[in-house]
Amino acid sequence: AVFPLGVVFFQKRKGGDPLWNILWLGLIPAGVCLYSWYCYHLTGDFFAYSRIQASGWGCHFSNPLKVLYQGLTSRDAYFRLNGLFALVSLLIVAISLPKIGLAYWLLGMGLIFMPLSSGHVFLQSISRYMLPVFPFYIFLSIVTERSRFRDLTLVVLAMLQGFYMVFWCNGFRLIV
Repeated sequence: AVFPLGVVFFQKRKGGDPLWNILWLGLIPAGVCLYSWYCYHLTGDFFAYSRIQASGWGCHFSNPLKVLYQGLTSRDAYFRLNGLFALVSLLIVAISLPKIGLAYWLLGMGLIFMPLSSGHVFLQSISRYMLPVFPFYIFLSIVTERSRFRDLTLVVLAMLQGFYMVFWCNGFRLIV
């Protein structure tokens, strides 16, 4: 989140003391450092959160492209479908750069690559992690704003939402 905010800061800089204004960007890493100190205070380990994630859920830092490849070539249909979902989301955000701008593009890419870089475990629920990637929705709204497919897009997405609700209510494994 620091890089997209930094891009916005340098694009929209109007006046005032730049040093004072850029200090606000330091609140994000300061929050991470404060939480790490809290973990150290509780457990004696600054990285307790990531170690617990690794031991409990098997989450570890991975190459996101390798995780995506593993998902696309998996024998499990759920992993394959989630890998395809992640790839389509990645491609849509990748082509959206001219329409949504650099800051939103960086944020969208970061929100997609972050769960993918946490290992193949997160591929099981990648659709849940793709929901807050709002640059994706901004791009779709810009593309369909004056399109003749606007109503069709609305109907298709509403039906998809209905299917997802039925799948979730019936405990379908794809909807986590």
